[in-house]
Amino acid sequence: MLSALMMAAVVVVNPMVKSGETVRVRPQIEFAAGDSLRSYSFFAYVHGLPAEFVRRNADKVKKNGNDPYWRSVPIAQSKWTRTLPEEIELDVRDWPAGDYRVTLQCHVSDKDGKDRYRPHAFEFSIREPRTPERFSGFRGGASAAGRDLAIPRVTGLAGDPEGALGADVPW
Repeated sequence: MLSALMMAAVVVVNPMVKSGETVRVRPQIEFAAGDSLRSYSFFAYVHGLPAEFVRRNADKVKKNGNDPYWRSVPIAQSKWTRTLPEEIELDVRDWPAGDYRVTLQCHVSDKDGKDRYRPHAFEFSIREPRTPERFSGFRGGASAAGRDLAIPRVTGLAGDPEGALGADVPW
C-alpha cells in the first residue's frame, strides 16, 4: 500500500525577487499517519530553468534515463531531519534573472519502513534590479549646476506593477 499525503503545498513568501535577494518558502506538508520525514532537498528539472542558469551549472546537470526532458540540477543538498522548518531560505543571490520552477523533495518512510520521495514544485522569478533613470538639467532653464541627477523610476501604480507608466515622470 502506498503512503498518502494528507496535505501538500509550498508557499513562496516572495515569488518575485530582485537579483541579489533570497527566496523564502514555507512548506505546508502533512503526511499520513505512520509516515515520517527522513530528509528534504531541492532540485529543478532543466526545462523549468532559464538557459543561462543551465549553462552556468552544466557540470551539475544529471541525466534521468535517455529522455533529456527529465534532466535535473540539484539546488540544495539533502538535510536530514524529522521535521520541516516553518520557513526555508534559498540562496539565489548569484542566479541569473528568469523564471524558475524548483522542487522540494521530501524523503519519507512509511509505517512499513518503505522509502518514498514526495516532490512539491513551486515557482518564482528573479528580475534584474532597475538602475535609476538619468537626465541632465530641468525644463524651464533650471538646472542642478550641470550635474546629472539620478531619478528613481516610479513603480507600484495601480495596473502598472513594472513601472512602465511612471517611467518618464521625474519625481
